Amino acid sequence: KCARHGEQLYLHTHALEFKKIGDHVLADLIFDNTDPEYLKFEVDMAWAMRGGVDPLDILQKLGSRCDLVHQKDISKNAHPVNILELATEEDDKLGVFGVYRKYVKPGDFVNLGEGIFDFERIYQGIKKMSFVKYTLAENEGVDSDRFRSIEIDYNTLKKYV
Repeated sequence: KCARHGEQLYLHTHALEFKKIGDHVLADLIFDNTDPEYLKFEVDMAWAMRGGVDPLDILQKLGSRCDLVHQKDISKNAHPVNILELATEEDDKLGVFGVYRKYVKPGDFVNLGEGIFDFERIYQGIKKMSFVKYTLAENEGVDSDRFRSIEIDYNTLKKYV
């Protein structure tokens, strides 16, 4: 339906798409069983890390199916970074939002450039791949001065993107 109306449908990834069930990673099932003409992906770079994967590996796998990325930064105090290390089979009953409420804490995200995200390595890799056209920033940090956060995020992206 989107294609018929000249629109493109994107799936925004989080951490749970990178969960392994049996011999399969959920994201791979989606990537491998959808038509690239009809479904593209907006990889959330920080959530990929929180799902235990290297964002560059996901981008390499998706290629031109991912022409935009979603950028946050993870606090140095977020432990573990990979929330799937903690998730149990019982957590499946909580649903996506229940799992995130259980394992993601206030303060796990910070202004861009103030956390552990390796902007230098990732964005050099993105530039070499050359298919990512857009970076969307999201700040879930707890900084009370939102205008300061916007300025920090902008300057960080300007430096690397």
